[in-house]
Amino acid sequence: MVYPCLMKVQQNLNSYFLTNMDTIWMVVAGIGMTFILKYSYILRHPRNWVSSLCETTKEFTNCCMCMGFWVGFFLKLSSLLITNGINTIQDVYICFLLGCIVSITSFFGDVFLEVMDAYIDDKKKEL
Repeated sequence: MVYPCLMKVQQNLNSYFLTNMDTIWMVVAGIGMTFILKYSYILRHPRNWVSSLCETTKEFTNCCMCMGFWVGFFLKLSSLLITNGINTIQDVYICFLLGCIVSITSFFGDVFLEVMDAYIDDKKKEL
């Protein structure tokens, strides 16, 4: 015999886990999109055009934290609009929070890439 209260706990745990996994996948996708937008050879011409518009857009295209925030924000916003729409102000807060998470993880990823690039350049000079 299955108790109804245990089934409710099981459903809550399942939805909590799926929500966290969705968040992890969105963060990973956001970091990937940020690096593609910032460093991709294919998007070089649109990126140069956007950065030539004004000083703010130039800073936006060169800053991994700025781009990461907006990529995370719009990634979560589009996910909400596709699934069930924006129902409460909490949905907007969640978009903001995911933007912040993608921003900071993109920044650390960018710093890691710069450190690795400097390390590789030092090793090449030694040879």
